[in-house]
Amino acid sequence: MNRTLHRRARWWLTASTAATLTIGLGAVAVPASAHEGHDDEAAAPAADPALETSNYERNLITRNVGEPIDMAVMPDGRVLTTARNGDVRLHDPSLGTTEIVNEVDVYVNSEDGLQGIALDPDFENNGWVYFVYAPVDADGDGEPDTPEGNAPEKLPEGEDESYWEQWEGINRLSRVQWTGDSLDMSTEQAILDVDTQRGQCCHVGA
Repeated sequence: MNRTLHRRARWWLTASTAATLTIGLGAVAVPASAHEGHDDEAAAPAADPALETSNYERNLITRNVGEPIDMAVMPDGRVLTTARNGDVRLHDPSLGTTEIVNEVDVYVNSEDGLQGIALDPDFENNGWVYFVYAPVDADGDGEPDTPEGNAPEKLPEGEDESYWEQWEGINRLSRVQWTGDSLDMSTEQAILDVDTQRGQCCHVGA
């Protein structure tokens, strides 16, 4: 699966020396330079096309991203992106459209929510899409696993250490089938659950 850091966009490089920026944020590759006091010739390697700013191209895909966390570029060029609140967006560059195609039920507090997304290496044949998220009701009993909001900073008077257990949740790696236009959440298969403490921030990544 893709590894992400919260609140970041990712660069996807093509087979040539051009690159496409896929979330609508901008940056420019900067050629390496010598630090003060160092010999320029020793610090500067032979010309490398990857270090030439003119070899890069920035393309704006969309500004409709919510709170973007991760993305997956599909074989046909469409792009799936996740937002922390559970929205999965599909951008179609051929049409210039971006729409929310799924709303995953997630626990949202501090940095918890919907995180990484990735395509199976054999996606074109099996249609599996992997994602990491904080489920609201992981055990399926119909009740939220943890309270909303943060735990208090100090143990309330009259409570013992077991009080903190109510904020013990999980982050889950699952896979679901892609229908061609959205994720079929009824096909979800849980792969891995990772214990987490939701009572106090931070940090969450996948």
